[in-house]
Amino acid sequence: MKRTYLLLLLVFVFFNLQCQYSGNGNESIGPDNGSLVIVGGAMKSDAIINRFIDLAGGLDAAIVVIPTA
Repeated sequence: MKRTYLLLLLVFVFFNLQCQYSGNGNESIGPDNGSLVIVGGAMKSDAIINRFIDLAGGLDAAIVVIPTA
């Protein structure tokens, strides 16, 4: 039983280290300049939505939404 736990621990550590150090060098870095729109509560104003779309680059722009609580 003790050997089983030790083996599982070693496997876990091995895979954890592999995941941490298996970077392939293809890091993605965002643009040098950008905009951050922080809206708390209910976003009810059309002016906020329109400004957000303008800052993003228009209706066809790629947008990332990061919800937090």
